[in-house]
Amino acid sequence: MYLDNLKMLTTDEVAEILNVHRNQVQMFKDQGILKGTKTGKNFMYSQEEVLNFQRRFKGYNISNLTEIRKTLLAMEENNDQGASRYV
Repeated sequence: MYLDNLKMLTTDEVAEILNVHRNQVQMFKDQGILKGTKTGKNFMYSQEEVLNFQRRFKGYNISNLTEIRKTLLAMEENNDQGASRYV
């Protein structure tokens, strides 16, 4: 159903899907590699955004800020689609 694709996920739900701590999800958001929507005091994430995030960063080490920056630079050098919007 179309509306299923519109379901928004909480930070905790995204953390569970990605198998990371909620702080890691917040770091991804703060670094601009996972786009969230502020709803009051919290952020929500679309299922589509989470799926795109998984596809974009599959096989890359994004475990900390240093690795995220290295990954984004590597993606930029390899002309990975959309990488330049993060650097």
